[in-house]
Amino acid sequence: MELKIENLTKEYGSNRALDNFNFTFTEGVYGLLGPNGAGKSTMMNIITDNLAATSGRITFDGEDIKKLGPEYLKQIGFMPQQQNLYPSFSGLRFMYYMAALKGMKKKEADEQIPKLIKMVNLMGHEDKKLGAYSGGMKQRILIAQALLGNPKILIMDEPTAGLDPKERIRIRNIISEVSMDKTVILATHVVPDIEFISKEILLLKKGVLIGHGTPAELVSKVVPYVFEVETDREGLEKYKANYRIGNIGSSATDNGKFIVRLIGEKKPEGEVLEGTRASLEDVYLRAFED
Repeated sequence: MELKIENLTKEYGSNRALDNFNFTFTEGVYGLLGPNGAGKSTMMNIITDNLAATSGRITFDGEDIKKLGPEYLKQIGFMPQQQNLYPSFSGLRFMYYMAALKGMKKKEADEQIPKLIKMVNLMGHEDKKLGAYSGGMKQRILIAQALLGNPKILIMDEPTAGLDPKERIRIRNIISEVSMDKTVILATHVVPDIEFISKEILLLKKGVLIGHGTPAELVSKVVPYVFEVETDREGLEKYKANYRIGNIGSSATDNGKFIVRLIGEKKPEGEVLEGTRASLEDVYLRAFED
């Protein structure tokens, strides 16, 4: 299975939201990482055929998606950000409503819906109204509806936005579980959401693909630019002028100083603490923070 994007560009007047994007997706989870306004939602809306590109094309297993038409759309499951749910619908009614919109036969929906409700751990809650669902429950029902019809491509827009740590972990585990025979494209600006489940991460900045690789590959590239130092408040202000600041923590010696994580192009003057390990968060700061 292959979803290939070639020279994809989207312009809104003089603003180029997506700029000559090229990438080939196969099975597995792909994290699309970038700040707000990077072009993530634009790309997902083009992939799902909700938005027309200015130029470029997308092929699915070698066939142009425009020629495939409805046959391609049957292979897409889309999980939007948490919005526009029908508060008076029960979870079960919502699932049947979405199945009908996808053109599924009732027999097929009857078979799939109970299994999907169980997969997202909403048994016993399917008769409750969506308006009474917690944030995590709403996200889980959105995952369930995206999986109706067993699509080969799953597009997820900020699936863990606004959730507490426990629900975020639950959602990430569900995504990992369903990704074994699908292509999952997960757009977010929350780094931990994709650090441990992504086969590959794409860095998108102002519509341009500025880098991609496995989490380990991306982290290895930023290692020479990550440092930790112990400093006082005056020193901290000096570092702020020349480095991106990651974490600021209290010193273990409780001497009134700070342990500061720096991301920059050159090693800071003075003593640098040993044993500093880079992370995907450092990759994000170096790639996107001005």
